[in-house]
Amino acid sequence: MKILHITPSLSDAWGGPTRVIKGLTESLHKKGVKSTILTTTGHRVGFGSYSDLQSDIRTFPTQPLSLLWTGYSRNLKKALSEEIRSHDVVHIHELWHFPHFAAYLSAQRENKPYCISIHGHLSPWALNHKNIRKRIYMNLFQNKTIESASVLHAVTQEEINHIEDLGITNETRLIPNGLSTSTHYESVSASDFINAYPRLRGKPILLFLGRIHPVKGLDLLSEAFTEIVQTNPNVHLVIAGPDENGYKKRITDILKRNQTLKNCIFTGMLSDLDKTSALKASNILVLPSYSEVMGISTLEGMEAGLPVVITEGCQFPEIGKAGAGLVVPHKAEDLRNAILYLLDNPNTAQQMGKIGKQLISERYNWDNISDLYIQLYTDIISRHYEPNY
Repeated sequence: MKILHITPSLSDAWGGPTRVIKGLTESLHKKGVKSTILTTTGHRVGFGSYSDLQSDIRTFPTQPLSLLWTGYSRNLKKALSEEIRSHDVVHIHELWHFPHFAAYLSAQRENKPYCISIHGHLSPWALNHKNIRKRIYMNLFQNKTIESASVLHAVTQEEINHIEDLGITNETRLIPNGLSTSTHYESVSASDFINAYPRLRGKPILLFLGRIHPVKGLDLLSEAFTEIVQTNPNVHLVIAGPDENGYKKRITDILKRNQTLKNCIFTGMLSDLDKTSALKASNILVLPSYSEVMGISTLEGMEAGLPVVITEGCQFPEIGKAGAGLVVPHKAEDLRNAILYLLDNPNTAQQMGKIGKQLISERYNWDNISDLYIQLYTDIISRHYEPNY
């Protein structure tokens, strides 16, 4: 079985989809499924780091039109037809960008089946962001791409609901996100991160992992942090992730206005080792997103044994049901109360962390989840290539 994956970016700064693709294809490789990844590099999509991956990876520089159509590359378009012929299924990751439409055209031309992982791109928040542009794009390109897909892939039941609410009738398969077993986890110490930021020593640490982007709800967290500091003057907030389109200034302005910037550290993008050390040094992982589909950073916090505080927009209600953390509405007050509760009840927080760690081991790891993808691909192949008598 050979699968062709199409994505606009393999840059770690791109976010969750990149980490999903890397984790999935590495797990597929271990099970004998060959993967080729076609991706772009350059303006807006960044430059990936993938020397340690087992998949065959082909990268194509973006061209000036990518200023308007993310990931635009004529060379990618040319390469797609050749690559598609030698693969059984095309797996398109995300929507809206040029590589996805180019993959759709090539798959149609070569009569190859394809599936689409939506990655949250049809949520109400995502559709309202740049609303007019997306309406035009939906009518011109996106509807055709979606309608012709053999199967759509959703990460959560709420994502399936979003798809159905739009009147989309394709078969939709539910497969959650996962994590790969870390090979360096035990060798990393919390002290490495503390030594890099010594004013964190001995302080309660709230950790946010992700892009500094409006969808991530950092404005809510920044407002909630004001009263948290008033109650716990030593608590510190670590925001670990790349600044996107200058949104960091909006967050620092809120922190300055509320006089809590001195209790906040922006680390920028962390390497895997530094991220692991930050997780080990922290007390609570917080992800206050307006729209998210089972964020990988949430899973990483659970794997590290941290209690997690997330908003309802993260589409991960299992955390609350299992007792691995707290799921709250999109209100600064609710976010504040949840964090204060965990800070004031360390035994409860520790128990939540244990539950989360167990969930990762039993349910949200690539060794188990990649089997669901193999079944998905098998079903697509059997339906598409079955003989007509």
